Amino acid sequence: MEILIFENEFKEIEGAFKGLKIIMDNEINFTVVKSSQELGLFSKLYAYDIVFVDLDLVPSSKMTGYDILKKIKEDIIEKKPNVYVITGHSTGKEELERRGLSDYQILEKPFGMDDLQNLINSI
Repeated sequence: MEILIFENEFKEIEGAFKGLKIIMDNEINFTVVKSSQELGLFSKLYAYDIVFVDLDLVPSSKMTGYDILKKIKEDIIEKKPNVYVITGHSTGKEELERRGLSDYQILEKPFGMDDLQNLINSI
């Protein structure tokens, strides 16, 4: 299982992902990018099974987390990855609704390995 993580403060959640990798017998691989341009071509995103998008990325990112979510939603592609929002902001849900992006499930920070495992098991 290939996982892409858009996150500018990965150290805060790294333990959860590393723990998940161990309990899943290394059957997951994750790639972390701090900005939209670190990914390169946006189409690379569709090679992943799961994408986690933090709403706040580094200030130098050309796209915000909201922009990434909007582009995924608008792209017409046969197979889209499972996409989840990660945020530490209490107003994230309301802002997603305001922007017409309320379809995405939110995983609130801080979260642990069990939260990730439950989420992945529900797919």
